[in-house]
Amino acid sequence: MPPSVRPANGSAASGIRGAYETLGVQAFYQTHGHEYSNPHNDQIVRAVALLMASQQFSKQPNIPIRVLDLACGSGEATLALQDWASAQQQQQQQQQHARRHRAGGSVAAPPPLLDITACDPYTQQAYQQRTGSAAQSWSFQDIADGCLAGRAFDLCVCSFALHLCDPSCLFITLYQLASHCRWLAVLSPHKQPAVRAEHGWAAAQAFKVERVHVRVYRSLNWGQLQD
Repeated sequence: MPPSVRPANGSAASGIRGAYETLGVQAFYQTHGHEYSNPHNDQIVRAVALLMASQQFSKQPNIPIRVLDLACGSGEATLALQDWASAQQQQQQQQQHARRHRAGGSVAAPPPLLDITACDPYTQQAYQQRTGSAAQSWSFQDIADGCLAGRAFDLCVCSFALHLCDPSCLFITLYQLASHCRWLAVLSPHKQPAVRAEHGWAAAQAFKVERVHVRVYRSLNWGQLQD
């Protein structure tokens, strides 16, 4: 977390909330985006692992799961997804090793593959420093304006950011996402914003990891992109 907004007493999260109030959300990320880190990282890692175990986001083996890491920050969700995939691969290698010692063992399923596209208008430098990969500069407004044209994703993960979307473009942002993403997972410190059917999404699942709320939605607009 940026040292200039770290509180002398209290949590790092409360320091960020205070900085939002003092600077405003946009000014905070314009000033500190290059050094941003999420203080809930450990909870995000656990939440993402549970998320990926809860749904089958791609029904085609050997085909990467196409993920949009929306408002990617310094890569917390991306790294959590990669950790999950690595753990799955290690587990399957152990299972394959065990099967080789048993006659007539079944063939193991292929390990999950990920194709991650990340975007954030403010934290691209922090993302690249931490993950080694580049992020697009797309903002919520860019999504609303149609920057995803010609692209399709199995899953959009938005971690600790959707509640910061300007209410004036939230509807069209969600609607555009529903036209280009089959699933949406919202990680947040609370249950806001409300995501509804009129936004193009149907609630599928909700759970909580300590203070991190995870809400999963299925797109109602996905077929429109395919037509």
